[in-house]
Amino acid sequence: MPFDSCYNSRVAIASIDEEIMAMYAVEFQTTVKDDGSIDIPAAYRAHVKGTIRVIILTEEPTTKPSIIHQLLENPRRVENFTPFKRDEIYDRSL
Repeated sequence: MPFDSCYNSRVAIASIDEEIMAMYAVEFQTTVKDDGSIDIPAAYRAHVKGTIRVIILTEEPTTKPSIIHQLLENPRRVENFTPFKRDEIYDRSL
């Protein structure tokens, strides 16, 4: 099914199979409840009666595991590695 859209402010005009359909688009941020429902802000409720199209955009997690966490999970193995002794750790002459 071909779908072309042209957005102009809050109004979207969509062409689906040669049929023109005007749509009112709103954008807001909300939190999804445990039961999967969301609250529509009161300012938009008058415009969202009957059948609606819903597009959900979620933010991807931006935190990457730290290098320390990665190394603890997947330690590097080095042949002939000898860890420092306690005195060598603080020795500045090395």
